[in-house]
Amino acid sequence: MAYQMTVTLSDQEYRVLAAEATRRGEPPEKLLRDLIRRLPSDSATKHAMTGRELAEKLYREGKLANLATNHPLTPEEQAERERLAHLFASDKLASDMVIEDRGPYYCRLKILTTIHEEANLLSRKTSLAAYVCPSRWQSWR
Repeated sequence: MAYQMTVTLSDQEYRVLAAEATRRGEPPEKLLRDLIRRLPSDSATKHAMTGRELAEKLYREGKLANLATNHPLTPEEQAERERLAHLFASDKLASDMVIEDRGPYYCRLKILTTIHEEANLLSRKTSLAAYVCPSRWQSWR
């Protein structure tokens, strides 16, 4: 099926269309058809973003400092990364630092949870308070 349409262009619009068609070496009608083919179709507008498209979008929004490239680091860049890694390195594991940052309440809760699991495994009927705070166990009995 073919459709026929008449489009009215201003002098300026036609000059731009004719100049681009001349630059490409094709008639203005073909240039318009090519432009229409490049317009997003309904199915193309709803496709999921690729990882690269998402990275480019985040970069344009200013949420990423730079985009990944497919070339390896230069020796200078590699040396700088290693220098920074040694500068910020720590003897502690990251998981230990996270547990420390959670504070004493989390540590007590973790101890209680561990003791409770052990008590269930051993089928003990003893109160967990005896394990956590033996000095108070006498007053609670």
